[in-house]
Amino acid sequence: MSGQALTVPRFGSEVLTAEVITGIGSFLRQMQGVSSGITKVRYRLKGKAFAQAPSSFTIPFDESGEVDLNLALRLKSSANHLEPRRRLRSSELRSLRGAGPG
Repeated sequence: MSGQALTVPRFGSEVLTAEVITGIGSFLRQMQGVSSGITKVRYRLKGKAFAQAPSSFTIPFDESGEVDLNLALRLKSSANHLEPRRRLRSSELRSLRGAGPG
C-alpha cells in the first residue's frame, strides 16, 4: 500500500515503489521451495489505483506471474554493465516493429 502520488504522462510509464505484504505460511512455503532447489517464486499483485484527472476514479488490477531467481541474480550482478534507460525515437520504434519509414 502506498499513498505516494505519481504522475504518468500520456502514453508513458513510471515506476512506483510499493510495500509487499504476504502471509507467513506462504512465505515459508516459498522459502522451503527455494532451499530445495526451486528457482522460481510465484507472485500476485492485486489492488486498485486511484486516478484524479480529469475526474476521480479507480482502476482495479490483478496480475500474477513468476520471478526466476537465477535470472534476477544474474541481472543484479550485471546491472553495472547495463545501459541507462532512455526513450526511443519513433524511427527506432518502427525499426523494432519491423515497419518501414512512414
